[in-house]
Amino acid sequence: MSRKRFIPYLLFLAISLLAELFLFNYKHWQTIGNHEIIPEQITLGDAYISNGDGTYSSGEGDYSIAVPNLDLELKSVYFHITIPNEDPTLPTVTTIYQTVTDDGHSFEYGLPAKELWSNQPKSCYYTYHLYGNCTGLRFLPDLEPCSPISIEIRLNPVIPLSFSFLRMAGLYFVLCFLYLFRPASSVYRIAYLRIPAPLRTAMLAFLFLAHIAVFWKLAGLDPSYTGGIPEHHRQYQKLAEALREGSVALLEEPAEAFLTMTNPYDLDYRRDVLIRNNATYLWDTAYFEGKYYVYFGVVPVLLFHFPYHVLTGGALPNHIAVFFALVLLLLGILGTLHEFVKKWFPGLSLGTWFLTAETFLLGSNLIYMAKRPDLYHLPIVTGLAMGMLGLFCFLRADRNDRISLKYLAAGALLTALTVGCRPQLILFAVFPVILFRKYLFSRDFYRKREGRQAVVSAAVPVILMAAFFMYYNYARFGSVFDFGASYNLTTNDMRYRGWVWGRIPLGLFVYLIQPMRLITDFPFAEALYTTTQYMGVTIQEYTPGGILATHLFAWAAVPALFLKPHIDTGHRLPRALSISSLVAAFVILVADTEMSGLLWRYFNDFSLFVMLAALLCVWIIACTKKMTTPSTRKWLITLLLICFVTEVLFQGMFFFLDTGSSLMDTRSDLYSRVRYLIAFWL
Repeated sequence: MSRKRFIPYLLFLAISLLAELFLFNYKHWQTIGNHEIIPEQITLGDAYISNGDGTYSSGEGDYSIAVPNLDLELKSVYFHITIPNEDPTLPTVTTIYQTVTDDGHSFEYGLPAKELWSNQPKSCYYTYHLYGNCTGLRFLPDLEPCSPISIEIRLNPVIPLSFSFLRMAGLYFVLCFLYLFRPASSVYRIAYLRIPAPLRTAMLAFLFLAHIAVFWKLAGLDPSYTGGIPEHHRQYQKLAEALREGSVALLEEPAEAFLTMTNPYDLDYRRDVLIRNNATYLWDTAYFEGKYYVYFGVVPVLLFHFPYHVLTGGALPNHIAVFFALVLLLLGILGTLHEFVKKWFPGLSLGTWFLTAETFLLGSNLIYMAKRPDLYHLPIVTGLAMGMLGLFCFLRADRNDRISLKYLAAGALLTALTVGCRPQLILFAVFPVILFRKYLFSRDFYRKREGRQAVVSAAVPVILMAAFFMYYNYARFGSVFDFGASYNLTTNDMRYRGWVWGRIPLGLFVYLIQPMRLITDFPFAEALYTTTQYMGVTIQEYTPGGILATHLFAWAAVPALFLKPHIDTGHRLPRALSISSLVAAFVILVADTEMSGLLWRYFNDFSLFVMLAALLCVWIIACTKKMTTPSTRKWLITLLLICFVTEVLFQGMFFFLDTGSSLMDTRSDLYSRVRYLIAFWL
């Protein structure tokens, strides 16, 4: 019996090997009967000047490379052009345009452009499907003047077999994973809480370490975030220096021309004045009464940059701070999910827990935030981390017979800290209101000594943090409620933005339901820029599509609104948490639309709330009595698998597609390698 368990895995190994040999290398077998021909004549454009040694220098003029007077069935071509590489650490990419004539076309017609990568031999081979015989072939590489250049063309070559152990291993892992988590798998018959505590702890520790290893790798992946970052991304480091000097304003003084402006928040006017006076300024800082300030939340500075600066005298890189914030966020998420299971879902299976937990992590955009560890994401990640750690503490504080004062105080402190990261994340405070509502609305509770102690334990950290943030705001902008975002020096004068109801429909469309756009070329998706008839300033960047259109798991949050007549009494509180999380996500979405605009990174503000609502709703459904029948459980698991797989596909596609720093430009070596491993038909 034990030997039979290994048969599927051996079968998957054989399938992976055969797929690598024959499917992923089908072009080799398609061209294996070819007879290679070296062109007798190649006509070069006048931009190429012979160096006398088989190489060329290129100047201005015609860059075309033609193979005339052909009359053959053209099945494949090897075309390689070698050009100097200014950065030897990254491969060069050259766009190759092609035109042909054949039996069906006397005049040249264009073929799709191809990319020639210096580190990918596969990119030199093309296959053709022409009308009859080819009578002429012309290449037009997108080149600039350079030297030396070498050119090699072969007609109808046999495309080499390119065996990839990495691709084979990846396919094998996918097949094994899908088999292990198939609806009939035994992992759905093992209750999460019935796993022995030491084994469960080891499992959670392994998952935690595996995830932080991924976060560490991703945080250091893109060199545009780890070195040579733009000056405005150093604001937190500059604020740490200022705080050490006892100043809440940055130490750098504005230029004299800046001080005389009538409206420094008007972008075009500001540029005009500064250009005429040959002066500069600090982009995306807050300018108020002759001083520069950082309007991003101060908590990340106090947690990461300031201690580092005091201890070492140096500047902590943002990507390191984001990594540590992600570690805290992961701790909060895993701890919170564990407490959910203990309190309300003791019968939840290990398989359901894993699928939903991983889908939750992916859907909350942790991969995206780890890949873009910049100034803008640090306060978001830190705020989410404080909120989830706070929720974990509140869950630990809510015991059947009493309230744990230490966890209550810790939860209140952590939740209050979200205001100093990203103010809209204060909506994490809705969770303790739901959790402790039986106490909040009970007069008897306040009459008891333990009730008054609980109130003090929760109120003191909140009051202290509120007093600190109010003082910090007042010291900078003369108002306890002004965080300074209205004074930022970016593209528009935020002081006049105001609250306009007409912005909300477009925000709901972009953030919720805008369909994603799929394409046939790697990475198989395009970012979207929305046109609008809104007669005013619309601040927007390219976005991936609405959360309901790109994350199927997000739809799982909707049934919570209609579950009340069908759920057990013990699940009413998690249902209330699910609904409140969904409402909080909606409020944050609207607030971001009104206060800031339509930006990709703002999905990170509310995605976690949507995913949390969906996870709780799925767990409620999974633990209802109707889910004990094999058929209903099978359908639920199938849907969860579909949600997980589509989430992985979405994250994979948009990992290489970004509105800021694109890995195609900054890590072209990685981009090209993954491109030709996945898009094996190229």
